[in-house]
Amino acid sequence: MNFHRLSALSVLVLLYAGISVAAPKTYPVANPGATSSGEDYKSYHPENNFTFGGSGGFGLVDTHGGFTLIGNIAAKVVKDGFIPEIVNPVFLEAEFGPTFVSGATFWMYSTHMRWDFVKDSKWTLFALGGFGGNFGSNRYGDRVALHPRFGVGAFYALDTVDLRFEFSHELITVGVSVPF
Repeated sequence: MNFHRLSALSVLVLLYAGISVAAPKTYPVANPGATSSGEDYKSYHPENNFTFGGSGGFGLVDTHGGFTLIGNIAAKVVKDGFIPEIVNPVFLEAEFGPTFVSGATFWMYSTHMRWDFVKDSKWTLFALGGFGGNFGSNRYGDRVALHPRFGVGAFYALDTVDLRFEFSHELITVGVSVPF
């Protein structure tokens, strides 16, 4: 199981590295209210204060893997972040959705801080940390799990929505996010 998660992370890192090297250094500004001077991680300042979206992919409950659908909503709580030299806003985010595992359904949840590192108008990398877990009442018995949750991910901006990639110890998902 760990080999598959490591392989998925390796693919995402290589994909990001390949696109970053091949992509031009300046992009048109997707949001007319945002500013950009072309310097990575320092110049593009998105105007959005909230995001919401949904993702699907692999979910892990204990040692059982299955398909998960998860929705998320986030609000900006630290506009300028913690590192003054780069654009790095912080969001408070909540995620919730079902995970279908071996004929059973578990409900996954997470409340965490998402720390965005805005590379340019197209790419934003993020780290997340907080608490998550799952609960269910089914053939595995009534259960409620709570654990620390840490992960990484990226947003890739399209015209109207952003693609979202997320990787943590219990989720590997791909989906969309709407900044507003």
